Amino acid sequence: MDRFSVFETTPESQEIMGSIRLRAVEWGVFFSCDGKRTAHELAERFELLPEAIQTVLARLREVELIVEAAMPIEEYLARRGRADTTDEPMALQTFLEGAGKEVIQQVRRKMRLGAVMSYITGYSPSQTEGQLAVYRVFLRLPPELLKHHGIRSLSLVDNSTQVEEGELTEALERSVRQVLGRELPDSVWE
Repeated sequence: MDRFSVFETTPESQEIMGSIRLRAVEWGVFFSCDGKRTAHELAERFELLPEAIQTVLARLREVELIVEAAMPIEEYLARRGRADTTDEPMALQTFLEGAGKEVIQQVRRKMRLGAVMSYITGYSPSQTEGQLAVYRVFLRLPPELLKHHGIRSLSLVDNSTQVEEGELTEALERSVRQVLGRELPDSVWE
């Protein structure tokens, strides 16, 4: 199980729920396993470290309340983002070198800049500090990349402003990590 794993409830979970005791966070995670949220998103939602969410998910699997959801290759690659095969088995690398090139072109995601800005401001104690954090993130980006993508002013960025995955989105992810010390959630991608 990795940060891109998605979980859903088992058909037997309704029967099992009445005969089991779980901690509050375990119940919360259980009710959030909808077959769409990744382990990383669940960790963000419940403010858990990666090791802690792995423990909770393992416990829920152990008592047969959840299972890892199966997904087609296109969805897996879309969740992974870039086709970085350095930590993937050789079978995937072979796939990506062959027929996978066409699939990769189909699953290039778009980042919603308004969602990125909302995420950044959401981790700040006040509106003013949130706005300053947004500026700190964007000031770290190469100006030529912003201009190339038509971003001339942050005041013109809204939820409809999208940037196709590539050099700018990678730079933005790095900048958010440097400023906030956190990863961007999958929810900023469309």
